[in-house]
Amino acid sequence: MAETHDILVIEHVSKQFYGVQALRDVSLRVGRAMIFGIVGPNGAGKTTLFNIVSGAYPPTSGFVIFEGKDITQLPAAETARLGIARTFQIVHSFRNMTVLDNVIVGCGHRVYGKVSRLASEYKTYEIRGKSMALLQMVGLAEHADTLAGKLPIAQQRRMEVARALALDPKLLLLDEPCAGLTYGETESLMDLVYKVRETGVTVVMVEHNMGVIMNLCDEVAVLDFGVKIAQGSPHEIAIDPRVIEAYLGKEA
Repeated sequence: MAETHDILVIEHVSKQFYGVQALRDVSLRVGRAMIFGIVGPNGAGKTTLFNIVSGAYPPTSGFVIFEGKDITQLPAAETARLGIARTFQIVHSFRNMTVLDNVIVGCGHRVYGKVSRLASEYKTYEIRGKSMALLQMVGLAEHADTLAGKLPIAQQRRMEVARALALDPKLLLLDEPCAGLTYGETESLMDLVYKVRETGVTVVMVEHNMGVIMNLCDEVAVLDFGVKIAQGSPHEIAIDPRVIEAYLGKEA
C-alpha cells in the first residue's frame, strides 16, 4: 500500500490491446503536492498510463493506488469523485456553450444522475461564483460569456484546466497541455501549473516539450515502448544514457 506521502502509486501495471503490449510492468510513485512529469517518444504508452489512472479502462495486470485506496477497477466517474481530474491532448469542450457554462458543467459532477437535485444545485449563485473564481485563476474571467469554440487554442487549454479544477481534484492529470502553443503561451501555462500546485493539488503531466519538463517538474519518469526506463530529478533524467538513447538513438 501507499506510504502517507505518496498520493499515487502505480504497481507493476501492464496493458495489452489485441496482442499489442502498450505498457509492461510499469511502477512509479508520486508524492503529494509535486509536479511530476511523464515523458517518452511517441507510442511510449504515456496516454495509456493516464487512461488507466483516470479509470478510462483497467490495466491488464497490476494495481493503481490513490491515497491508499485501490482504484484499479474503478470507472472514470468514480475516480473523478475520489479526486482525480484530467485534461486531454485534444481539447474536449462544449463548443456551443459559454466558457462559464463549460466550467459550471465540471462543478455539477456531484449531482449528475440525480435529476431532482439538478434544478436546485446546478447554476446556483455558489456554483457560478466558484466557476468565475476558477476563470479568474486561469485568466479567462473576461471571456466568461464567450462561446468556447471561439477561443484560440491557448485559452481553450486554460478553460479545460479550469473545468478540471471544478471537480475539486487532489490529483490533476495534464495530457500535453503545451501542445500547439507559442513560446509565450507556454511560459504562461507553466505559471498556471505552478499556481495549481500552490493550491495543494498534485500535478502529473505528459509533455513532449522537454524544456517545460526540465524547468517545471520536481521529478520525471521516462517511458519507452511501454517500459519505464528511468525516474528521477530533471537533471538525473537529462544525463541518463538510457534516456539519451531512447530519444537520440544508440550512436548518441
